[in-house]
Amino acid sequence: MTGKIAVLGAGAWGIALGHMLAYSGHRVNLWARTRDAADAINERHQTPRLYDLPLHPALRADTDAEHVLTGAEAVVSAVVSHQLRGFLRAVTKVWPRDAMVVSASKGLERGTCKRMTQILKDELPQVPKSRLAVLSGPNLAGEMARGKPASTVVAGHYRDTARYFQKLFHSERFRVYTSEDVTGVELGGAMKNVIAIAAGMCSGLALGDNAVAAVATRGIAEIKRLGVQMGANPETFSGMAGVGDIVVTCCSQGSRNRKVGEEIGRGKPPMEAVSEKKTVAEGVHTVVALYQLSRTLGVSLPISEIVYKVLFEDFPVSKAARELMGRDAKEENE
Repeated sequence: MTGKIAVLGAGAWGIALGHMLAYSGHRVNLWARTRDAADAINERHQTPRLYDLPLHPALRADTDAEHVLTGAEAVVSAVVSHQLRGFLRAVTKVWPRDAMVVSASKGLERGTCKRMTQILKDELPQVPKSRLAVLSGPNLAGEMARGKPASTVVAGHYRDTARYFQKLFHSERFRVYTSEDVTGVELGGAMKNVIAIAAGMCSGLALGDNAVAAVATRGIAEIKRLGVQMGANPETFSGMAGVGDIVVTCCSQGSRNRKVGEEIGRGKPPMEAVSEKKTVAEGVHTVVALYQLSRTLGVSLPISEIVYKVLFEDFPVSKAARELMGRDAKEENE
């Protein structure tokens, strides 16, 4: 057992991570935004966020961020991407100076196009780069809370930091690999959500499994194209945070982003499909940043751009596949 672990964010992913850490014998305190969410975890040891699955009784939740953070040896940040900066600004004065920090949020910030570790550095200048890492991979929260086997990757600018979190999370149910490619791991985790929305649209439109496979495969090419432009290692996208995450997010019925795409494909207005979800589909926010990056950096991101047009420019989803299929033919690796 380590010292106290603080998990920030009581969404499905944050709760699943806290549950797994508690199951491994760690002392875990989880920050929840609402009292109802905290009470469900503390009193009933279950939450609708995770389908009312039984949670480890040692997992404790609190709405007082200072109480959760004080004395923490390690902090797991699972706050949704579009709320992260505001949350950090509110807690920077009580942040544990010597804590190791891992980002488990998947997204890019609208407006700045920054990755989550960049936001952590912006708002927590007291946290040195040597103590910061990112975790990402094909990890559906519901399956992990049920104890199903899964794998992931932890990337840190410093190898010892990645190994610290590898040791913290690794268990008989959760195999953890390490990497030094922070940029690539974060981009893969963020962009796959957008590709999953496109895959869901294909499913909702009843275009068939071939179309879903094509979107997933060309989505990897799209992620790699932007990643290389931003300094990532292209090999990263053949691993857990690339191919692995794309496969599960594009093909699983447990994927929130795929479900949003499916409902849009079936004719539901995009913002209605988004607002009806109890959990956040991060791809809806990330695609805005990707649309901006494609123009700023001059990188072709056709799948991301069509998702943006459907979500924010009233482009008919029925015409989305036709627009992608109508692009000029080219070499596969061009």
